[in-house]
Amino acid sequence: ENITCLIYVFDGTNERLIAGTKKGLEQIILEGGVPKSAGILGSNAEAAFGESEIFCVASFDNADDNTIYAGTGKASASKHNALWAYYPSRDTWNYE
Repeated sequence: ENITCLIYVFDGTNERLIAGTKKGLEQIILEGGVPKSAGILGSNAEAAFGESEIFCVASFDNADDNTIYAGTGKASASKHNALWAYYPSRDTWNYE
């Protein structure tokens, strides 16, 4: 899958890459900077994003609980553009 955006996240213990694609998000777990595993980030990611493209991902070191934000959209209709936030303590994506 083509990557549309990519961020590096380090929460003080774990390091990972979050890759936005034309079909959703992938979380890539790193160990010593080397990819070890990949998968979907969040228990409701597929339901939240559906067929939307992820066009931006952001995380801020000072954000509560290392929250990750994702901008989504569909090329066919702008009314599907949205901002989502992932809260690790909840393991869910929430429409913002």
